[in-house]
Amino acid sequence: MDTMSGLFDLRRLFTKWLDDVAATQLPSGQLAVIAPSPGWGYEHGECAPAPEWSCPFPVLLLHLADVYGDLGPARRHWQTCRRYLDWELTQIADAVDGSGGTGATGGGLASSELGDYLSPGYIDGPPPEDSRLSASCFLHRGLLQGAELAARLDAEPGAGEGRRDSREAWMGAAESLRGRINEVFLDRERGCYRTASDPHGQYRQTSNLMPLALGIVPEKMRARVVESLVADVRERGHHLNTGHIGTSLLLNVLTDAGFGADAFRVATQRSCPSWGSWLDLGATTMWERWDAGARSRDHFFLGTVVDWILTRVAGVRRIAPDWAVVRVQPGLVDGVSRCRTRRRTSRGVLTVDWDLRLGRLSVDVPEAMVCQLELGGPTVVAEAGESVWQIGDR
Repeated sequence: MDTMSGLFDLRRLFTKWLDDVAATQLPSGQLAVIAPSPGWGYEHGECAPAPEWSCPFPVLLLHLADVYGDLGPARRHWQTCRRYLDWELTQIADAVDGSGGTGATGGGLASSELGDYLSPGYIDGPPPEDSRLSASCFLHRGLLQGAELAARLDAEPGAGEGRRDSREAWMGAAESLRGRINEVFLDRERGCYRTASDPHGQYRQTSNLMPLALGIVPEKMRARVVESLVADVRERGHHLNTGHIGTSLLLNVLTDAGFGADAFRVATQRSCPSWGSWLDLGATTMWERWDAGARSRDHFFLGTVVDWILTRVAGVRRIAPDWAVVRVQPGLVDGVSRCRTRRRTSRGVLTVDWDLRLGRLSVDVPEAMVCQLELGGPTVVAEAGESVWQIGDR
C-alpha cells in the first residue's frame, strides 16, 4: 500500500475498494479473499481461508488515517472490521497444518491456503512450508492494527471508550498468537524460523522475514534470526527466494538491520529470480511470477521494491500519522550516493535532495510538518521552507 500511495494519490480508490471489501462480508463476519467478489473466495478450494489476503482490511483503514489523515473510512467500517477480526479468532482453534491435518500443533494458530504465494520454483501458487506461519503472522498484525484503530477512534472528541473491549481483546489475542508462533516455529538452536514441511529442511526467507518485520521475534533472538537471513541471502548469491509476502519485506528488513549493501545487491541482481531478470526479458511492467512463464504481465504484488526505493534508498519515512513528522536519513543503502525525491503529502510537497559525495542535503519542508534530519550526529529539525545542510552536521 505504501508503494501505491507513494506514487499516486489513491485516497478515493482505496476508499472505494474498502466499500467493495466490506460488501463481501458474510453474517459470520468472514470476508472474501477478493473484492469485488462474485460469491467466490470463502470456501476451501477457493483460495480461502487466507488471512494474508483479508487481514489488509484493518491495515488499509489505518493506512488511510496515516497517509491522508482520514479516519472517516475507519468510522464507517468499524463494525465490519470488528466482526471480521472477531470471526478470525473463532477460526484459530481448528487451524490445519500444511499437509491438511489438524494434529497436536493445530490449535492456537491461523490457517491459509495461499501462504507466500508464487515463491520461486512453485508456479502453481502455494509454497511448501506450513502456511499457518504466514496466516498467524498476518493475523497478529491485523489484530494489533485493529486495536490501534480502536484507540484512535475512541480518542476523537466526544467518542468515549466504546471500543475498549475490542481493543483489549485483540491485543491479548495478538500476544497469545505471538507466543504460539514462537513456540511452534522458532528453532532457538538454529536461530531461525522453520516448519516441518520445509522442503529438505531448506531455509525459507519469508518464514524469517515475517516475524522480523512484524515484531514477533523475541528480542534476545532477533540478532540471530537476522544473521540467518543475511547468511541465506549471501549463500544464494544475493538472490531473493520470496513470493508475494516476502518480497514486500526483504529489502526493508535487510536495510533496517544495517545490511543495506546486501539489499542493494538483491535489488540490482540480473539473474532469475530478480527484477533485473524481468528487464532482460523485455518487461516494462511488474509480472505475477519471477520466471518467463508468468501468466499476468501487469501484476502488483512483486513490485514492492518501489517502497524500498522511496523510503530506504531516498531515506524519507513518515513516522507519525498524517505526515505530522517525517525522518530524512541519507545514505542508508551502500551503493547509492545521490538521490532526489519529491513526495506529495497530506500537508504539501516535501522535496529532499542529497549527495553523499558533496556531503550536502537540501530539503523543502511544507508547513505544519516536523522534518527530522539524521545526518551523522544528533537529530536536528529542519524548519518549514527551503534549507541546506551538510551531512555530518552536529
